[in-house]
Amino acid sequence: MTIPQADRDFFKFNAVYFEQARMGFLHGMPQATLAHMEHMYRTHLDPRFVLTAWCSACVVDMMVRLSRLWESVQAADEAHALALQAAIPPAYVPEVISADLRPEPVATEVSARHVDKRPKSRRGRPKKQA
Repeated sequence: MTIPQADRDFFKFNAVYFEQARMGFLHGMPQATLAHMEHMYRTHLDPRFVLTAWCSACVVDMMVRLSRLWESVQAADEAHALALQAAIPPAYVPEVISADLRPEPVATEVSARHVDKRPKSRRGRPKKQA
């Protein structure tokens, strides 16, 4: 199933509502988003679908079905990407690098802070001397 990029972006942007629907509730979904979700359902799943917007169970059911559609699209995209990756031959990598091409080791200086072995001073209030 091919879904246009604009619809994919809309699904990705509103993925939080899919998570909420899987948990059984929807909180804070704007009416325009709900109307667009209904349009997406009609476009990609069932052209004869009619949503009863005041029925929360109906809205959650629609969202769960759309989330399954979105998951299947993502899985198909991942499978397609893996197939493309397997079809492309790996770049040539030489087996052995000759000694004259290896980088020379770089001498590093150790700071005085790391060499100093003096005990650290204690923090806080100093003890009273008797």
